[in-house]
Amino acid sequence: MKRIIVNADDCGKSVSVDECIEKAIVAGKLSSTTIMANMDDFEGAVRLYKEYKEQVSFGWHINLDEGETMTHSQLLLDKGFFVERNGRSYLNGKGFGKKYLDRSTRDEIRKELKAQWGKLRDSGIEISHADSHHFYHTQPSMLLVMPSLFKELGIKRCRQVSNYGFSGLSSAARSLWAAYMKARGMIMPETFCSFNQYYSNSNNKQGETIELMCHPGHSDPIYIKEYECLMKTDVSQWGAKLITYREI
Repeated sequence: MKRIIVNADDCGKSVSVDECIEKAIVAGKLSSTTIMANMDDFEGAVRLYKEYKEQVSFGWHINLDEGETMTHSQLLLDKGFFVERNGRSYLNGKGFGKKYLDRSTRDEIRKELKAQWGKLRDSGIEISHADSHHFYHTQPSMLLVMPSLFKELGIKRCRQVSNYGFSGLSSAARSLWAAYMKARGMIMPETFCSFNQYYSNSNNKQGETIELMCHPGHSDPIYIKEYECLMKTDVSQWGAKLITYREI
């Protein structure tokens, strides 16, 4: 039997996001969610953890491109990874995937990420796994950051690179990334894609352990439709069992 993790990204982003995540948890549609440490409703995310930690797994949603920073770094400001507005420092991740990261830059990025992780830990949240906002943990420029950081923080599970429906060179490159991470001790689902992508492709339900990403509470019409599909779907109709990240 296939095993499916349905993970809600962006927990803690806003009150509306957390309200929709909670509704989906109560309805039995989610098995996991990942928390953004630096966003507006972090306290709401902590409440959800305390109330539902036995039902779903709670992970860390690594964030390098939205909201205020948790550290100050003149180096990252100078290089454009952080930006200042009205005397405050904000994440600006558009360059993270493309720019070469020298050792000093990597060290500053690690400080910011460790501050995010530390906020989760200090709030009493037991982190089951990690993924990232807009897939920054899978960027080639982060290969010298993420595996060693995960090892240092004791994170043993993370999101697979998007690998559903790809072929040719793209599929090969994604397989190489997965092999690199697995060789460094990371445990991942075999297959990862969005809930929408999997839902709409009824003839190709590949993979034995699958993670489906969704975004409850977002105003984008695509995500509104996704939420509607999520709330009316029982994964057993796909011949699957809903599991948490703790079960892989």
